[in-house]
Amino acid sequence: MLVLVGCGRVAFDAHIDAPPLADTAEVSVDVADDAPRYHATAVRFATAANDFMYAGNLANTVDAPRGTYSVWLRFQAGDGKLQMLSVAQVVGIGGVVRTASNQFRLLMQNCLGVPLLDMRSAATYTAASGWVHLLASWDVAENRAQLYVGDAADEQANPGILAGNICYASLRWGIGGLASGQLDADVAELYADLTTSLDLSIDANRRAFSDAAGRPVDLGPRCMLPAGHVPTGCFTGDVESWFMNQGAGAGFAVGGPALVAAPTSPSD
Repeated sequence: MLVLVGCGRVAFDAHIDAPPLADTAEVSVDVADDAPRYHATAVRFATAANDFMYAGNLANTVDAPRGTYSVWLRFQAGDGKLQMLSVAQVVGIGGVVRTASNQFRLLMQNCLGVPLLDMRSAATYTAASGWVHLLASWDVAENRAQLYVGDAADEQANPGILAGNICYASLRWGIGGLASGQLDADVAELYADLTTSLDLSIDANRRAFSDAAGRPVDLGPRCMLPAGHVPTGCFTGDVESWFMNQGAGAGFAVGGPALVAAPTSPSD
């Protein structure tokens, strides 16, 4: 499994001797263009190093029909093999994976193991794809599921959707694997909100995760900006503490050696 800050304009009464507004506008500087651009930290998950993260029951997590998930990935190896992105042990394993056919798949089940959401990407993604941004949102109570890659809708037609509560109160969670490492990819800005479904057909909701140039944006303290509250999962920031969940779902432990910095970032 997995705020727009508006700038108001203040008007002042111009003194009769003040220069025309057009003259003052000509000497203004576009500060936004000169401002430092956000740079996302990426970490390396290597199958050979048994890199994965795991947790038991997530704090402040209850079963619900909706969710929003975002992650930046650069696959390094393992094409044609199952790679676990964010998964949970229910009756079987469900969550977000890249399948052996190199498609993204979201399989969400209720606590009896009945699939409530089964959605796949139409396109395939491999080590040759470079950095890709997976963004998905669902609300099975509203019969809605959306999957975007690189700011373009990419879900296969007619995903399986059944109303009910997804089993988020699982006994075991994994990122990159569940009992061992299977993901072979660089990862950045992993976000999972298991309480809220953002409508991704709205540009502003997608801009909360990536800018118009297709690069990551700052998710804010504890990833609060996209939905206006702390999500379940928030993995971002320094390499040394990247595995520590800043979200409401408490922490994860690393199975294997400490994660290391990836050689590139989706911000590059």
